[in-house]
Amino acid sequence: MCRDFDASAREDQSWILKARKGKANAFDRLVQKYQKPVYFLVLKMLGNTADAEDVVQDAFIRAYRSLDRFDLDRPFQPWLYRIAMNLALTVINRRKRHATVTLEDAELTTDEVAVNPHDSSTEQLRHWAITMAQSLPEDQRAVLLLRIQEGLSYDQIAEVLDIPRGTVMSRLNRGRTKLRELLKDYI
Repeated sequence: MCRDFDASAREDQSWILKARKGKANAFDRLVQKYQKPVYFLVLKMLGNTADAEDVVQDAFIRAYRSLDRFDLDRPFQPWLYRIAMNLALTVINRRKRHATVTLEDAELTTDEVAVNPHDSSTEQLRHWAITMAQSLPEDQRAVLLLRIQEGLSYDQIAEVLDIPRGTVMSRLNRGRTKLRELLKDYI
C-alpha cells in the first residue's frame, strides 16, 4: 500500500486510516503533530499572526474534508503544506488587490523573529534569512521557506507547490541571490 516511508509517515498513514473509519481523535493527532510547523511556515509567508491562524485552521479543515481522496501512497506532510501554501498565496493575492506593500513596509513587519543581524552565527543567519524572505516575491519566498525553514527536498517542494523540480531550483536560486543582496550589509 505505501512506498518506503519513514516511521513518521507510517504513523501519519495509520492516523489517516483511523480518521477515515470515524475514530474521533485520530485526525486530532495529525493536527497536534503539524499545527506548529504549518503555522510558522504560513506566518513567514504572510507576516501576520491573525491571517496565519486563519489559514492554518482552514488548511486543517480542508485536509480533514479531503481525507477520503488523500493518496495513502504519498506522505501526508507535503500534501498538508500544499493546502496551507495555496491558502496563504490566496491571502497574498487578495492583499495585492487591496494594497501595495513596499520593501520598507515588509522589513518593518519582520519583528516576529527577534534576531541580531550582526551576529554571524549560522542559526542567527538562518533566522535572519527567513525573516528577510518576507520582502521577496511570493513564489521565491515560498520555495525558500520550504527549503530553509522546513528542510524539504527539491522534489518535496515541487510536490507542495505543484510546480516542476526545475522551477523549484530556479526560484530557489533567484531567491538566494536576492537574499544575499539583502543580507550583504549584515554578514
